[in-house]
Amino acid sequence: RQSEELFRAISESTPVLMVLTQQFDGMISYANSTSGIGLGLETEQLIGRRLADFLVDSSDYDQLRAKLEQLGYVRNYELKVRRSDNTTLWVSTSVHPLRLGGAKTLLTTMFDISDRKQAEESLRQSEQLLRQQAQDLEQRVEQRTAELRSAEQKYRSIFENATEGIFQTTLDGQ
Repeated sequence: RQSEELFRAISESTPVLMVLTQQFDGMISYANSTSGIGLGLETEQLIGRRLADFLVDSSDYDQLRAKLEQLGYVRNYELKVRRSDNTTLWVSTSVHPLRLGGAKTLLTTMFDISDRKQAEESLRQSEQLLRQQAQDLEQRVEQRTAELRSAEQKYRSIFENATEGIFQTTLDGQ
C-alpha cells in the first residue's frame, strides 16, 4: 500500500507521460495526469485503451516490441504520438518491464521532445538555405570573374592592336 502511494506521488509529480500497460495486450491500466494532458484526454479515458492506438506510425509498435524482446528494455526511442485532436507530439520513449500483482506489466514513459524536433527541423532548413545561398554566390562570383576577364581581354586587345600610340594621364598631367 505504501509503495503504491509512493509510485502515484512520483508519477503524478513528474512532467513525463507515464503509463502502465498489460504486457500481453498493451491495454493501459494506469496513466498519470501528464499523460492525459499530453494526449488530450482525461486520464480515466486512457484506461482500457491500447497505447499502440496513439502511435502515428504503427511500425513503431513492432520496433518497440522487438527492442524490448532483444534488450529487455527500451530507452529513448523517438516516435510520434497522436493526440485526441489529431495533432502530433514527438516523444522520447522508454519501456521497462515490471511485475505488479503477479501480472507482467510495462512501464512506459514518454518525454515531449517536440520543441527539440522543431528546432532541429528549423536548423536543417536554415542550413539548406545557407548552402543554396553559398552556391548562388559562388555562381555569381564565377560569372562576374568571367565578365571581368572578358573586359580585360578586350581592353588589352585595344592596346596591343592599336596602330596609334595610347597613353593615360591624370587631370593634372601626370
